[in-house]
Amino acid sequence: QNDEDHYLGITRVMVSQCDYIVPHWDGQPTFTKPPLLYWLMAASMRIFGTTLFAARVPVALTALLTMAAVYGFGRRLLRSDGAAATAALLTGTTVGFLQHGRVAMMEVPLALLLVCSAWAAWCISLGSSRAWYALALSSAASAMLKGPATALIPLMGTAIWLAVRRRDDVESGSVAWRHAVGAALFFVLRSEEH
Repeated sequence: QNDEDHYLGITRVMVSQCDYIVPHWDGQPTFTKPPLLYWLMAASMRIFGTTLFAARVPVALTALLTMAAVYGFGRRLLRSDGAAATAALLTGTTVGFLQHGRVAMMEVPLALLLVCSAWAAWCISLGSSRAWYALALSSAASAMLKGPATALIPLMGTAIWLAVRRRDDVESGSVAWRHAVGAALFFVLRSEEH
């Protein structure tokens, strides 16, 4: 039995018992994963029925949103529609993305949250105070999706990036674009490992 079947079983029980607080597996409470993916799948099942298609809809939507986020971040970062479109196309056609973007698992939703975190971190480095809210939200959602450790990835990445950027600004002027590219690559590559 694979992870998708496990998540699907938990979500079906959640929907059938109308218990969205404590996930159950094989008649017992299970706390192996936080509930965000189950909640997304349950919401979809309430709309489309308790089918495999319904369970996969939220992940497919996050796959599209990830490509859109890569495009948006790339457009702001690189100031080029062509380069941003290429980045989004490359994201959407990687083997891991194609494999996990169509199954009810956590990898692609986590990739979306990490891209959003990278974008927020870049905006923070440019002085946006509102971007801290986006970083906090994406970090909290990462923790609700895969566990507390995943919230540390964007938070620690941002802290290190800002510290390095400050040092570089003092030594050689603004090089935020170099750190933004590095942070984005780190977040995306880190998400592929899980």
